[in-house]
Amino acid sequence: TFSISPQFHINRGAMIYGRVATGYRPGGPNVVAAGIPPTFDPDTVTNYELGLKTRLANRTVSLDLALFRVDWDDIQVTQAFPGGSALGNGETARSQGFEAAVLWQPLPGLSLGANGAYTDAELTADAPGIDGQDGDRLPLVPKFSGALTADYEFPISSSVEAALGAGLRHTGSRRSTVESDPTAVHVGAYTAIDLNGSVTFGDRYTVRAYVRNLTGSGGPISRRRNWIWRSCSR
Repeated sequence: TFSISPQFHINRGAMIYGRVATGYRPGGPNVVAAGIPPTFDPDTVTNYELGLKTRLANRTVSLDLALFRVDWDDIQVTQAFPGGSALGNGETARSQGFEAAVLWQPLPGLSLGANGAYTDAELTADAPGIDGQDGDRLPLVPKFSGALTADYEFPISSSVEAALGAGLRHTGSRRSTVESDPTAVHVGAYTAIDLNGSVTFGDRYTVRAYVRNLTGSGGPISRRRNWIWRSCSR
C-alpha cells in the first residue's frame, strides 16, 4: 500500500491538501458447509481526497472541508449460496461525496461544533451473487449523516477540572441490501442524543461518565425482512 499527501499553506491560518492512498482488507475462511466457498478474497481500495483546513474570526472558528472518492475492487459482500449465506466478492464499487466540519470557540472553555457528510456509494458493475446491478446503492450507507456537539471545560479548584458535553447525531435512511435485491427493505433514519462528563484531578486521575442515546429512541441500525436491530442501548 502507499499514501501520497501534498500540502500547500496559503497563509498561517489556511491549508489546502490532497491525498491519494491505497488499502485493503484481507480475505479469509468461511464457515465450512456444503455449497459455500471455503474462502473469500481480499478487497482493495484507492482513495482520493482534496480538502481545505482553515481558521477564521481571530482563530476562534475552525473549518474543515473535504471532497473524497473511493474506488473499490473485489468488494467483500455477504452472498447467498446453496448452503446458506457467507462472505464473497463482488466486482467493483465507488463511494464519493463531501464532508464538512466547523468548530466555534466563542468563550474560553466552550466549544460548539457541527459536522455533516453526503455519501454516494454504489456498485459500478453487476454483482450477481447479491442480486446487485451496476448503479445500485451499497447497503447500509446513508446518503446524509451529521452531528451537533457542545463541550464546556471549567475549573472546580486549583487542581481539579471538569468537562461536560452533549451531542445530537443523525443517520439518514438506508437500504438493508443492494436496491435490486428483492429482499431489500428500507432502514429508516434515526437521531440520538449523547451526554458525557469528566472530572480531572491534577495530572494523575480522570473519572469519566457518558450516556449514549439518552431518550432511547430505538433507531434502526440494521434490518432484514422479518427482524430489526435497533440502537436503543443507553
